Amino acid sequence: MRLRQFRRGRRIWLRAAFALAILATAVFAVRAAWYAWELAERAEKPVSGWMTPRYILAVYDVDPKALAAILHLPPDADPRESVARLAAASGRSTEAVLADITALIELGDGRGPDAE
Repeated sequence: MRLRQFRRGRRIWLRAAFALAILATAVFAVRAAWYAWELAERAEKPVSGWMTPRYILAVYDVDPKALAAILHLPPDADPRESVARLAAASGRSTEAVLADITALIELGDGRGPDAE
């Protein structure tokens, strides 16, 4: 009799663990869908001074060399500074740099160097 009770109790725990795994999968699926939707929406927003070159490359998918040329960066640089700080360091206004980046995005239609 004790063996049946043990098996019945074990089945309850297995069912609870399975339900918890399904719940965790659903939560992470919803989070992934939300992140994908947010990422798609980011590309519709205009470029701002707080953005970093790395963020602009990821969201707008522009040519890294062209962006480095606009920001007056060496080719091997990977700055984590904002566009506003990089513009100030190069002696240009933030608005002028943002206008150049926006023109690059519109010119390339948001496609990187590998686009056909």
